[in-house]
Amino acid sequence: MNISLTVAATFLSVVGASNIVGRITMGSISDRIGRKFSLTICLIPMGVMMFWLTTIESTWAFYTFSAIFGFCYGGITPVVAATVGRFFGLQHMGSIYGSVVILAGVGGAVGPFLAGYIYDVTNSYFLAFMLGGIMSLLAALIVHFIKMPKH
Repeated sequence: MNISLTVAATFLSVVGASNIVGRITMGSISDRIGRKFSLTICLIPMGVMMFWLTTIESTWAFYTFSAIFGFCYGGITPVVAATVGRFFGLQHMGSIYGSVVILAGVGGAVGPFLAGYIYDVTNSYFLAFMLGGIMSLLAALIVHFIKMPKH
């Protein structure tokens, strides 16, 4: 994408910093507006950002992507933890949430490998970014149809 290594590293720093802000902010917000809406607030922009990433050409757009994507990616973490507690109660929350995190870790390991394979086959990350966007929007759709328990 013709950006320097220093600028690329700065983008990753912005993702990391906004990830922290998202984790702190969305946990509190989800207590007020609900878990489903909070997950949707994070998943839809993540999907849109992945689609936008296929067209970005300017430095300011990369910084905008990094800030929004990082915030939303981080924001999902506390909301998923709270949602697991809401669905299954607190007695076994540690083991259930641990299983969720393991599955997310598997996805986190397979995703970059798959993106690299897609790049090797197509000489482009376009399809990988599109798949990431589609999966985020599909997750938002699934969240929309989940019926939250009434405790």
